[in-house]
Formats: sequence, structure tokens, C-alpha cells
Amino acid sequence: MKIKAILLLIAVAVMSSCHSDGEEDGFNKVRFGYFEGNIGDSYVNICNTEDHRDRIHGALREYHNELEVAVWGVRYNSSPSTLSRLHIRLCSLHRGIYKMKKTLNEVALDPLEYQYISSAVEFERKTENESVLYGPKRENPFLVYVTDVRYDPRDMDDLSIVEGYMNGVLYNRENPTDSIVIDHVKFGFR
Repeated sequence: MKIKAILLLIAVAVMSSCHSDGEEDGFNKVRFGYFEGNIGDSYVNICNTEDHRDRIHGALREYHNELEVAVWGVRYNSSPSTLSRLHIRLCSLHRGIYKMKKTLNEVALDPLEYQYISSAVEFERKTENESVLYGPKRENPFLVYVTDVRYDPRDMDDLSIVEGYMNGVLYNRENPTDSIVIDHVKFGFR
């Protein structure tokens, strides 16, 4: 009888430690990501949650000569009929200021040896009929301030967690008089 009671207690202990809420060893599987601030006339506040896991998406990592390159993006509906996306590429990932003068497309056209030292930013607004691409001007760089780069010991992919803020003006590539001001947007991603 004592053996049955002990086995029952062990079974209850094992069963109570099992869970099916998407966590493994207490580590939540939602990818870390947030984005908050003013874009044009709109205040944007986005973060990854259980229901919306990839609002801050991408976080592609490349390594070239031991330099980490992080590419990430955020997408959101800026109106019922307009999808907006912002993509950032940070080369030689480190704390500090990035003065961005190119779009991702412009970096892709660079000779290969320069592609891994060129950071970039671009903003796109898409409607059903049109897509407008915005980017920085060389004489007025877009500024990204990386305030923290750290590694999460629970992350098996060994991707860094990056946080900071950004400010600047991005210009319509077809019509430079059309621009978008991005004002003190805070961000974080893995």
C-alpha cells in the first residue's frame, strides 16, 4: 500500500510539472521586440505578444570577418488601407551612433567588400495601387543610437538583444519634397 501511495505522489508531482502553454523551462517563445514613437503624424506602439509574435520581425544575422550584421524590421497598418514597414540594417553591431546614408537597395548595389560595412534604413508605404519607398539623404543622415547590445543566455541561437532609439527624416525616393519624420522612436529586438 505504501508503494502505491509513493507512486501516486510521484505521478502527481510529474504531472503537475508538465505544461502546454508554449513555454519550455520557463522560457517564453515569443521573440523579444518592441517599437514605440512618432512616425510622421502617427504615434506607433508595437510589441511582440503571444497573439502577435512577429510584429517586430526578421532579426536576420550575418557574420563577416567576425563582424555581426543585424537586419530587422517592423510592419504595421498605418491606416485601414496602408501597410507600412521600416527596415534597419546595422553593420558591425555595437553600442553607439549609426549615421545612415543609404537604403537597403543601395547597399545591395555596393561592391561586396562594402556591403558588410554599410548600415542602411528604408521605410515603405504600400497601398493596393502603389508602393512608396523612403530613405535617408547623404547630406542628412538618419541616426540610430544603439544603447544596449547583450546576449540572452537562454537563447540557443546566440542572437544578441539590441535596444536603442532613432531620429531622422526619410525622403521619398521619387519625390524628395515628400518626407517622413521619425522622432525619438525607441526599439528593441532579438
